[in-house]
Amino acid sequence: MEMSPAFDQDGLIANWDAYESILSHAYSVGVQASSEDYGVMYAEPTHACVRQRERIGELLFEKHAVPALAVSPAVVLAAYANGRHTGVVLDVGDATTTAAPVLDGTVARSLVLRTRVAGRSLSEAVATQVAAEGKVPLRPLWAYRRLTGEAASAAAAKQRAAAEAEAKAEAAALTAAADEAAAKAAAAAAAAEAAAEHGDEITPVNGGANDGPAGDAASAAAAAAAASATAATTAAAAAAAARRLPTAPATLARRLARLPPPVEELHLPGTTRTYAAFARLRLVESIKEALCRVEEPLSAAAAAAAASAAAAGAMDGDGDEDASDVQFTLPDGNVVDLGGARQFAAAGALFGRLPHAAPPRAALASAGGISFAAPAAAAAHAAAYGAAGTTASAGLSGLVLDALRSAEPGTHKDLWAGICLTGGTSNLGGLFERLSGELMGHHFRARVLAASGVPERRFCTWTGGSILATFTDFQKMWVSKADYEEHGPSVLHRCGP
Repeated sequence: MEMSPAFDQDGLIANWDAYESILSHAYSVGVQASSEDYGVMYAEPTHACVRQRERIGELLFEKHAVPALAVSPAVVLAAYANGRHTGVVLDVGDATTTAAPVLDGTVARSLVLRTRVAGRSLSEAVATQVAAEGKVPLRPLWAYRRLTGEAASAAAAKQRAAAEAEAKAEAAALTAAADEAAAKAAAAAAAAEAAAEHGDEITPVNGGANDGPAGDAASAAAAAAAASATAATTAAAAAAAARRLPTAPATLARRLARLPPPVEELHLPGTTRTYAAFARLRLVESIKEALCRVEEPLSAAAAAAAASAAAAGAMDGDGDEDASDVQFTLPDGNVVDLGGARQFAAAGALFGRLPHAAPPRAALASAGGISFAAPAAAAAHAAAYGAAGTTASAGLSGLVLDALRSAEPGTHKDLWAGICLTGGTSNLGGLFERLSGELMGHHFRARVLAASGVPERRFCTWTGGSILATFTDFQKMWVSKADYEEHGPSVLHRCGP
């Protein structure tokens, strides 16, 4: 089976055949209803073009014969889901992260900022982390089978022998390194003591510690004494570490407990590279969702205390056990460990430099699309942010700030009070807390709104659509099939920009 993505790197429909297959599957298997019986509300990305909306209409009206179609920006629906008609919607999705000011139920498209640092790029970072370890293969369910009987016993014996060899090699390497460090520290201490003894033989003249050569010698002696004390302390620490080495490496018992059940890899001849890559991506996404977190910023004192604790743990040989608290068990029994700072590495990209994606007009020029943003506004947006999207924001909070401050000053109060967090990637642990803290540091009225449940935040757009569809005023936004047949695809533009 060949896998072909329906969407491009910006989350726009690129493969219409694949998208049509998804839509047909949704009707026949998902909702199990006839498309002719129900109208459709289409949640449109803020950076979509006129041609994409028209083609959606062609597909739904002509292929699936829907009775009516309504189009609404996805960010507006997310705002409604959070009980707001004015605010800044921060959608941290898979392909892109979007900060969009919404004013009275209308998205200000010319003020929208996007970046491609989102869930997909975080998944790539996690895959790189796992690959760097080099110990855990990512096997989909269909790529292996569990061994039984004598084959399982033989494979388990080989795993045990390999674990014993690795444990001995690790212990030997650490012991050699500690011995070398202790020898160097002892040599440094001896040299410092010799320098101190030599300095003690020089007596200051006329009692002046800082007069002439004698004063210089006294200063040198004091420095040598200090160096001697430091070297002695270092030597003692190295010796103590050497004595603790048997408990520092992962013990053999711990290694054996982590061994996965013996399996045999299967090489199915009909498996395509694209399908295998898709299956591994699903595993990586599961690892990301289970282990990755956003690190809470620490004060200088707290950071120093954490560093000291980590160093003490490493000296005592407990660091490996602490890191093992963050683990994910793969289907084949292997364990992915992203303990310690590693669990924050991938998600940290969301709070680093976020390059802006190209503005709508520049992004769609090559595809022959036309942006919904007014020409003057789109030109101003391109002038402010560069045709190639070369500027950037300082993390998610910076993206919200840049989008908010570009709106009219009179709207800022309401925008600050309704910052709506949505999107599947926004469910990362610690993201809501850090974003709220950083924005509160910029404005005391900042209020971040987010659904409490994981599915609710992921499908916030659907929730907002179900709310909007109940409004009486919304009924006039429907485009009927008769209207489409009379006026053609251009009638869909009455749904709004």
